[in-house]
Amino acid sequence: MWRRGLAGRALLLLAVAAALLVAVPATRVAEARTPRDGQAAGARLSTDGYRWLDYYRSLGGLGPLVRDPALEAQEALHVRYLADDAQACETDVHDELTVPVAGCPANPHATAAGKLAATNSDVTRLDTPASDAIAVRNWFVSGFHALTLLEPRLRSTGYAAYDTPAPAGAGTLPYRFTAAVDVYRGRTGGYDGRLLAFPAPGAVSPLLSYRVGGESPEPFRDAVPGAPCHGWGTLRAVSAPIVVQWPVGTPAPSGAAVVTDLTTGRALPTCALTATDYPAGSLASTLLLGTNRVTEAALYYTDAPFQAGHRYRLTAGGRTLTDFRTTTGAS
Repeated sequence: MWRRGLAGRALLLLAVAAALLVAVPATRVAEARTPRDGQAAGARLSTDGYRWLDYYRSLGGLGPLVRDPALEAQEALHVRYLADDAQACETDVHDELTVPVAGCPANPHATAAGKLAATNSDVTRLDTPASDAIAVRNWFVSGFHALTLLEPRLRSTGYAAYDTPAPAGAGTLPYRFTAAVDVYRGRTGGYDGRLLAFPAPGAVSPLLSYRVGGESPEPFRDAVPGAPCHGWGTLRAVSAPIVVQWPVGTPAPSGAAVVTDLTTGRALPTCALTATDYPAGSLASTLLLGTNRVTEAALYYTDAPFQAGHRYRLTAGGRTLTDFRTTTGAS
């Protein structure tokens, strides 16, 4: 679905295996690897995404995350693996081939630690040089990825990014810039049962738009053909997502959902996406139903990007779920 060589194009993927199969946090494996000869001049490893993770989580009323050095080391192994070590037969960013798979031989650079990062992380890749700020922003303008990072029990994580002007790997996995963040193994906190909205009431958000097709699962194109918003898959860009979570087993926000631009007084065409809009058992449906067994969720969009400096309100059945403002840049 995506190709390398499209300048500025971002590809984001969720860890399917962890989302569907891992019920207990995976064991941490500490491994180090000596840098190999042949790394491209100018290649750079960065682990400076934590302030941006905390910033965007704060827009949803959630607290900061603790930096986990062991998880960070695993992420660093995996992003380097994707860029410089991938074999031509490898196609899954959420794996490292420590053993042969489906005719693809084991990769000598695969590690148990990197494989743990692969199956527990969100990944973003771009064909252009990028920063940690851009990597984290990409996750938060993508509804399903934002949902994993807005998990109310998440308390710690590991993050790493790797930028290289000449990825040495083969096949479809290597990109110029690759970043990954662990979204599962730091879920050690509690949840107080309140409704959570992102952006939260009173927040000032710099997130204005989502480029349709930029994440997998894709919110619109992966919806069942009869879903009201399936046709939005032909749009180029829509608003950034509004993510609403509520306790599993309690009634979902009901009634028609409407986003109103309070600056202009105009009610905007609004898409509300819940688990019923996706095939049963699909990753999208499973995530919205609550893979964490704590919260269910819905994603809300308008049919055009938000405008900076405006105030927006989301209501469902006349009930206000959130009321926030937009701005031009993150602080």
